[in-house]
Amino acid sequence: MRERFLGFIGTYTKKASNGLYRFLFDSNIGKFSEVNLAFSIKNPTYISLNSKSNVLFSIQGDNLEGGICSFKINNMNLDKIYMTSDSLKPPCYISNNDKFLFSANYHEGIVNIYEILDDLSFKPVRSLNTKLKESSKMHFAGLSPNNKFLATCNLALNKISMYNTTDFTKLYSITLKNNSGPRHLVFHNSLNIVYVLTELTAEIFTLEFDDWGFNIIDNFSIYKDSREDFEGAAIHIHPSNKYIYISERKRNSISCYKILKDGTLSLVDTYYLDISHPRDFTFTPDGKWIIIASLLEHKLTSYEIDLSSGSILSLSDEIKVPEPTCVIFTNKTI
Repeated sequence: MRERFLGFIGTYTKKASNGLYRFLFDSNIGKFSEVNLAFSIKNPTYISLNSKSNVLFSIQGDNLEGGICSFKINNMNLDKIYMTSDSLKPPCYISNNDKFLFSANYHEGIVNIYEILDDLSFKPVRSLNTKLKESSKMHFAGLSPNNKFLATCNLALNKISMYNTTDFTKLYSITLKNNSGPRHLVFHNSLNIVYVLTELTAEIFTLEFDDWGFNIIDNFSIYKDSREDFEGAAIHIHPSNKYIYISERKRNSISCYKILKDGTLSLVDTYYLDISHPRDFTFTPDGKWIIIASLLEHKLTSYEIDLSSGSILSLSDEIKVPEPTCVIFTNKTI
């Protein structure tokens, strides 16, 4: 029997979805199978994996309260470990390392930091606020590969901030152009560079950083025309660390960029695929396939990737999933 990668899907539960879903994907033939509800929970719109402890963290909540839930991955099932509802609204983004869990709350304008305990529950240790909390809209909080820095994106204030991870003291910030709306960023795997995707202008900012500050080394739009109706969605680095991919939800595109030796980006191509509202995507662990979550069409699609160029090739398969917003793979094969 062929080994298949195990993946999980976060969703909205506004219409047909009931929570977290799981699936298998055969990388040899590019096909999905065994798509089923893994756990019933409200609005698990973003999920984060801790492979070392085999734990999945998920956002949860509704219009009245929000928080985070942790699950032990048990074969293809999820066993709930711990859940908190410590916010008036759910967060929009979560990430983790072995010690800490980070949640960005767009509605409350803060980043909450939790310590992960030995029993894999978690407790709050600090909130990162801003003096302009009323207008703050935090949309991202993530660690550098060496765990030395924590970066945040404040979409409403157009600001990227960097914190140390000793006591989470703020080191410095940079404000991008007005009304650009930084949504997510990714770190270069070895250079002190971050790549920022803006939601409102669909731009990529390439920023150098050190212990003292940021420096913009490149900035460009993913489109060449002057149309202003943009909605940048997701940015991820390919497992090979050679390419960056971007999704944009108004024109339903995926763009691929080659990462050059100095960390700057060179466009491979922009692909207008048979998808509607590509809110998120991921790659199979072997890098052969890109899996795209189409929120408005309630489906996941798989496209093959040419590993020699980063190009997206033909559609391979698709499956129906209600209201998908986030998709990740574990390191498990079944």
